[in-house]
Amino acid sequence: MDEAQLLSLWETSAEAEGFDVFVSHTWVTPGYQKFLSMLLSSYWHYAMAAWLLAAVPLMILYIFDVLPMFILIRSNIDDYQVDIPCGPWIFFATFLSAICGLFGAPYVGSCFCRKSRCFYDAACVNQVDPMKRERGIYGIGGFLAVSRQLRILWSPPYLSRLWCVFEIAAYRTANPRGQIKIQPLFVERDVLAVLDQDL
Repeated sequence: MDEAQLLSLWETSAEAEGFDVFVSHTWVTPGYQKFLSMLLSSYWHYAMAAWLLAAVPLMILYIFDVLPMFILIRSNIDDYQVDIPCGPWIFFATFLSAICGLFGAPYVGSCFCRKSRCFYDAACVNQVDPMKRERGIYGIGGFLAVSRQLRILWSPPYLSRLWCVFEIAAYRTANPRGQIKIQPLFVERDVLAVLDQDL
């Protein structure tokens, strides 16, 4: 990110008495992987609801022969052959609905749900002004102390970064009853890859 983007991100942050989640990550890992991981882990239920809202009406349209089913799939079970008519509509519509539900969820969810407070260093610590950045870095212990959960966005270089190991140790020291959640980035990436392959 360039300085203008970092400053714009910092300007979206707001004061808070505490945090629901303190996100620990390495800056070496690409941002899109962290974004997809947080998006899918936080809003998967919106994607499933959108998928279901598309699937049910389409199944009803299939049952009443409203939608054409011009693809035949031959099934062979114990020398019994049957041609099963299919249509592409449900595959495309449910996939697109799930993707729209997933990417639209942060906007819809923020209107109807309680907003959770999250500490993400790129947004909460000014990365442009050296003096403010230094104050933010010195305040990390305080931020960790008032966070209910330390969410580790784990990627292979995570434990090789001394700062990441420091955050874990500092969190356990400052907040011994706090929850530590390890979220490997490859899980959500692989789930999205499987969904993409199904289409």
